[in-house]
Amino acid sequence: MLTPYQRKYIEFLSTVQAVPPVPCEFKVGDKVTFTNEYGISFPGNVIVGFATAEEMWSDHFIYLDNDCYWFAKTPDSLSLSADESEVEDGEQSPFDLERFQVLSKLKYLKGKRGFAGREYPQITEAEELEYETMLVDAIQNIESSGKYFNTDKDYRDFVTKIHIEKLKKS
Repeated sequence: MLTPYQRKYIEFLSTVQAVPPVPCEFKVGDKVTFTNEYGISFPGNVIVGFATAEEMWSDHFIYLDNDCYWFAKTPDSLSLSADESEVEDGEQSPFDLERFQVLSKLKYLKGKRGFAGREYPQITEAEELEYETMLVDAIQNIESSGKYFNTDKDYRDFVTKIHIEKLKKS
């Protein structure tokens, strides 16, 4: 059984972009060291995706596989790890990641209005059901994979590996 944290991580990965909103030296799958504003370095992170141009704030647009994966980092706070290596092949996911991302975005925009009160495209009941089914399938695939996770970090590492492989293939 997945924890609420683990479910949120899966949902989060469905919303990130494979391409940065502005040119930068980093790509999905890069191993990086994050250095915070106090000069403390945190090595061993992997880039899992990028924010859209609309979600980007003050140069923060790079998402890592760390405990605060939802908080984007700036390119200036990251450096490629010296021991950068390719992420190993992930296992096949039973769903179409691109379709899941589209449905996830539609679900997020449900009931919201854009600039000048324009309505966003609305998710249909069938699409909402498809999204929920795909989410359940993804969770069941991970639960039935035979993998056991002692910590949320173990879980994030496993899901990140699958996610990066999917983004590289698309």
